[in-house]
Amino acid sequence: MFIYLFSKISFYLKRLSIRKVLNLIVLKLSFHLSILFKKPLMWGKPAFLSIEPTNICNLKCPECPTGGGFSSVKKGYATPELIKSVLPSVKESILHINMFFQGEPFLNNSVIEYTKQLSPYTFITVSTNGHFITRKNAKEIIGAGFYKIIVSLDGINQEQYSKYRKGGDFNKVIDAVKVLVAAKKEHKTAFPIIQLQCLLFNYTELIKDKFKSLAKELQVDSIVFKTAQFYNEENAKEMLPSEGNSRYVVKNDKVVINHEVANRCWRMWNGAVITWNGDVVPCCFDKDKKFVHGNIFSTQLFVVWKHPLYADFRSKILLNRKGIEMCNNCSEK
Repeated sequence: MFIYLFSKISFYLKRLSIRKVLNLIVLKLSFHLSILFKKPLMWGKPAFLSIEPTNICNLKCPECPTGGGFSSVKKGYATPELIKSVLPSVKESILHINMFFQGEPFLNNSVIEYTKQLSPYTFITVSTNGHFITRKNAKEIIGAGFYKIIVSLDGINQEQYSKYRKGGDFNKVIDAVKVLVAAKKEHKTAFPIIQLQCLLFNYTELIKDKFKSLAKELQVDSIVFKTAQFYNEENAKEMLPSEGNSRYVVKNDKVVINHEVANRCWRMWNGAVITWNGDVVPCCFDKDKKFVHGNIFSTQLFVVWKHPLYADFRSKILLNRKGIEMCNNCSEK
C-alpha cells in the first residue's frame, strides 16, 4: 500500500508546477472576462493538448469519420519532429495531453517512445481500441509514463461489441486489458489508471450492471459510460439510448443536441489539437480540420495560440457559437 501511495504522490509532484497552475488560473480568468465583455481576451498559454499519433484505424465504426470513411482529411503518422516541436510548450505550460484524436494511437509504432519523451513533464492519457496491446508490449506501455489508458469496450460479448466496433475482436480487447493489468501489478505502480469505456447506445445502456461486473472481474481501476456522438441521423434513430443517456433528443423527427448551444466554450480558452502533420485546430470536434489556425512546423504553438485567426474564431464563439456547424454536435454546454 505504501509503495502505491508513494508512486502516486511522486507521479503528481513531478508533473505539476506553480507556473502551470498559475497559467491555468489566468486562462480561467481571461475566459470569464471574455464572456462578460463579449471580447476574446487571452492572457495565458495552452494548458491542455490533444496530439494525434495517426488518423488511421483498423476498425470501421460507423459514426467515426475515420472508421466510417466519410473523412476527406489526408492520412498519416506523427513524426519525431512533431514531438520535438511540441516539447518546449509541454515543459512550460501544458498540464495534460490526450495522445489521441482520430485513429488508433498504437498503429503508430512510435507512440510509446513519444510518450516517454513527454510524460516526465505532463499527464498523458491515451484512448485505444486495444487491438495492438499484447503480452509482448504491455510492460513497455505501462512503463512509458501514461497517466491513464482508456480502453473502448462497448458491450459484454462479441455480439454487442461488434454492433458498433465493426471489424473488432471482443476477446482480443479483453486479453489486452488482462495483460495491461498484469504488467501494472508487476511494476507495482499506481499509474497508468486503466479505464474501461462503454459508449451508451440503446443496447449498452441495458447492460450497465453487467459491464460493471466485467470491469470488476478484469480488475481495472475505473469505468466510464460515455454518450455517443452521431453524424448520420438514421444511425442515430436506430441506436439512440434513452434521453438521460444521450446528448441528443428527437424533435419533429429530427435528431438534435439536447441542450442549448451557449455563446461560450472553455475548450477554446484552455487548449488545442495538433494533428499528425502539425496543423493546429481548436478542438476535438473539428474532425475535418475546417479551422486550421497554424502549423507548428512553421510557427511556434504559443504564436499560433495568440494569432488573429484564433482570436477571430474565439470571437465567433462568444457572439454566435450556434452558427459554427461543429458546435451544434458538441457536448460542451
